[in-house]
Amino acid sequence: MPAGDYDIELGSAGPGDDLYVSAIHGGNDDVLAHGLHVNGPSSEPIEIVLKPNGGTVEVVARTPKGEPFPEASVTLLPDPPRREQTALYGTCMTDASGVCTLRGIAPGEYHVLAVSKDEGIDFRDPNSTKDFEKQTRALKVAEGDHQSVEIEVAPDSH
Repeated sequence: MPAGDYDIELGSAGPGDDLYVSAIHGGNDDVLAHGLHVNGPSSEPIEIVLKPNGGTVEVVARTPKGEPFPEASVTLLPDPPRREQTALYGTCMTDASGVCTLRGIAPGEYHVLAVSKDEGIDFRDPNSTKDFEKQTRALKVAEGDHQSVEIEVAPDSH
């Protein structure tokens, strides 16, 4: 693997999957807290610790008039300082009724955002999300939580 900084992203194994990322270690480094930094060849394995009973968040995306918004791109963003850790993000696309469900969410504090399409936003950069901050909804997820949140799709995105 060439030297550099890397993100680790994990996908869901299926619709009933409630596993969440509890820890990521690269040797003695806490990758989840500090990112994955590769300085050159290494024989150190990367260990990803998954735990069952992650949170579930059902998101209902709406237009400003309160109508369902199909095909909205929904992102669950961990609050700082965990914003850098893409392994903790959750994403889904709403169905025809404006609903999508995020499963396997690690316990912690988040903000949820819905946009009309995936606009290539770098969610780790506060400058790229500041125009959407008023459209996010804060939520705290505990292990095993089942929550539902309604959110208006960000106006600049549709």
